[in-house]
Amino acid sequence: MSEPQATPARTRGFRKKERTRRQLIAAAVEEIALTGEAFTILDVTKRAEVSNGTFYNYFDDRDALVDAIITEVLASFTDMSAELVSTDDPVRRFATISALLLEQSASNPQLATVLLRLQSVARSDTVSVDPFHHLRSDLAEAAARGRFTEPTDAAVDLVTGTLSRAVLRLTTVDVPDGYRQEVLRLLLTSLGVDGPEADEIAHEAVAAVPELDRAFRLAEPL
Repeated sequence: MSEPQATPARTRGFRKKERTRRQLIAAAVEEIALTGEAFTILDVTKRAEVSNGTFYNYFDDRDALVDAIITEVLASFTDMSAELVSTDDPVRRFATISALLLEQSASNPQLATVLLRLQSVARSDTVSVDPFHHLRSDLAEAAARGRFTEPTDAAVDLVTGTLSRAVLRLTTVDVPDGYRQEVLRLLLTSLGVDGPEADEIAHEAVAAVPELDRAFRLAEPL
């Protein structure tokens, strides 16, 4: 039996290409945070300090870049959150990841702005990734266990809309103590969890955030 082949080391050229790609995505994220979705390819290449020709070595067009941003910003957050939050209870997992999103957004206004501005784009049928697939999965699993209502599009919109509004409030005005917990409690009750259990889960989720937030920052997924 032959020995398994070792995975080839990444070449210097590959690393440079990946670095340039991430540089373009980072520049686009900054443009969105500053000016919104109306950014142009020229805006991005100027900020990234590369030529327009270089841009087309990595992305076919502006839509392809937006797709990559969604993958990097939204999907990276949900993927890492799913790894960090290990509970088997989909309701508690949903609440804890939502609490972590609020904390991350409050401490990183640029990330919050990008999340808010890209939310509508992320729902577009033209985008090849679904940055909310973990959310849909948790809603579906909780519904299958009789804990949540059915994960319809309306339920997803309820969650993303509520969290987006909460992110906007957290990054623009001072909020009272207990605001995050109240947001989570109201979401949980709207999805079908009874009041006392919703209070308990929301409290646990907010309490778990400091440790998760430290682990998230160490991982630097965004």
